[in-house]
Amino acid sequence: MTNPIVVPAQAGTHACRNLEHGRMDPGFRRDDEEIAITGDASARSPEKKRPRFLTTLVPYLEALPASAVFLVFFAAPMVLVVVVSFFGYETYKLLIPDFTFENYREVFSEAVTYRTYLITLKFCAIVWAITLVLGFFIAYFIAFQVQSRTWQMALLLLCSIPFWTSIVIRMIAWIPLLGRNGIVNRVLVGTHLADMPQEWLLYSEFAVILGYVYRCT
Repeated sequence: MTNPIVVPAQAGTHACRNLEHGRMDPGFRRDDEEIAITGDASARSPEKKRPRFLTTLVPYLEALPASAVFLVFFAAPMVLVVVVSFFGYETYKLLIPDFTFENYREVFSEAVTYRTYLITLKFCAIVWAITLVLGFFIAYFIAFQVQSRTWQMALLLLCSIPFWTSIVIRMIAWIPLLGRNGIVNRVLVGTHLADMPQEWLLYSEFAVILGYVYRCT
């Protein structure tokens, strides 16, 4: 008759059942097995606790590389722009180290400044509304209407691949399409839908809005 296995209450019947069937539960550690067999709770290896200051410091260390990139490539240039904006300037000498509000006075005393801001805000509102509607319905269609995971991945790549190219290349690519001798004008003139090439397709507010929608959607 074999000696019974001593199982302390800490290990429980779950450990005994695993030992009887000769298998190990993935969540059952090796030191738990030793406790179940020997009945010695001292077999458990003590867990090393990380010092509290290291636990507090780790998130900041993880964010340090991204913060450094942000400071070097965004914050520092913005500070330099603000500093240079107070410099003086002349025709043949672009920047003169100085501290003057003359630049701001000239800018905000011109009506064209306010017209530019208003046009910019108008473009922002139109592009925001169009991209909101397009982005929502495209995302909804891919997420809920396309059942195949393969097709979801393919459509997502189809929407993402254009962003792998330079923004300059993507904007220049509209010229062969919407230019005076572009594909759209050739089709319109060839099918007699228009008597002459349409200039408003390019270098117009329509083209600006179309370009920003294409860029941001």
